[in-house]
Amino acid sequence: DKLLSEMPVACKVNPRAGREGEDAFQIRPAKTKRKIMVVGGGPAGMEAARVVALRGHQVFLHEEKDRLGGQLLVASVPPYKSRLNHLVNYLVTQVTKSGVEVKLNSKVTAEIIEQTKPDIVILATGSSPLIPELSGVERSNVVTAWDVLTGKHVGDRVVIIGGGMVGCEVAEFLAGKGKKVTILEMLKGIAQDVGPISRWRLIQRLSEAGVRVEARTTAEEITEEGVLASREGLSQMFTADTIVLAVGMVSNTGLSQELQGKVRVYLIGDSREPRKIGEAMEEG
Repeated sequence: DKLLSEMPVACKVNPRAGREGEDAFQIRPAKTKRKIMVVGGGPAGMEAARVVALRGHQVFLHEEKDRLGGQLLVASVPPYKSRLNHLVNYLVTQVTKSGVEVKLNSKVTAEIIEQTKPDIVILATGSSPLIPELSGVERSNVVTAWDVLTGKHVGDRVVIIGGGMVGCEVAEFLAGKGKKVTILEMLKGIAQDVGPISRWRLIQRLSEAGVRVEARTTAEEITEEGVLASREGLSQMFTADTIVLAVGMVSNTGLSQELQGKVRVYLIGDSREPRKIGEAMEEG
């Protein structure tokens, strides 16, 4: 993808690739050893914990759930994405080797941070599915893409609102389970946020799987029957048993707001701005 855009070669997993000579990517011993708390065990949090531990700091990594991995665990579920589990395994292994003290099932609050008194807090609390302001969005037949990929039941007829990478991958995942899937996308085409090398094949697989794509189509209302949407001023009902929201993510910033002025804080990964694996690893 980078070469096609006439940009330098880069790697989503190894941010030093191609930039080995840049000072910012050198891991050197810290002059002053500090007590550092990393909140969030996704790719950004694990990479940050690994790096600061290698620099000689005392590091505590807190993860709210019962395992490390964050959104990589969800992102590895769609077809052809299982290799992301290799990145999870790599990061977990490196965090362990680096001497990071990992605390699972650990929900961090501002009060806990004040009691623990770390010198620095690195917040990698990730993001949550964006819920659009759409009439009927609170109905019981509405789920998020993340709900689907974590095992929530959906009906036989599915309409996905949002045709970006996540919406397309969920569509392929559900079509593989025999569901009748329709994607509604406001833009002129789907998978606009997918790299050119992967995009054409993803679109081809969706077509082969029988996924219906409706571009330039805006959802207006969710009803018991499905989704009422419009295109070029004309309204149409897309019937569905389940409506899946795949319209983006929103940063989890609650803790960072509580900590303002109380401790030195770094925001990284999706908690800073929802993006992709490469940005999370680089900021870590």
